[in-house]
Amino acid sequence: MYLLRIWAAAIASHIEGVDLEHPPPGNEFKARDDSDIAQLATCHLNSSQPNIIVNLSGLKALIPQPGPKPIHALAPPVPAKLPLHDFCDKYDLLPEIFAKLSAVDIEGPHTFRFFTDAELMNTANLTLGQHGSVHDVVEHWLLDSAPA
Repeated sequence: MYLLRIWAAAIASHIEGVDLEHPPPGNEFKARDDSDIAQLATCHLNSSQPNIIVNLSGLKALIPQPGPKPIHALAPPVPAKLPLHDFCDKYDLLPEIFAKLSAVDIEGPHTFRFFTDAELMNTANLTLGQHGSVHDVVEHWLLDSAPA
């Protein structure tokens, strides 16, 4: 911006040979060759901005490292099968829910993980409330079946 003002002032002062195509005389207005490594190095050395040095040598000690990974992740045990009738009796599911689930051949709570919510609601014709009740008792069954 500074050089542009000098150029504009030279044009306004009617300095001979200075116009929009020709800048005023001076080193500031000489064309630069960016491929000249020596000139780029000189410009870099003449830079007035200080160098910033970042030392990260002790950073690793400050960052918490994850613990050792287990060799084999243990899968939770699959709960024992429970017939649908016994499941509905044990967890007090309504007879209407038992009828809808048995109509689509659901054998017990161990099979619910293979069905989507849409399948349970559309195929078994469960209402939203019945669907919620089924999910609730399946969670209780899983907790009751978990090893202590």
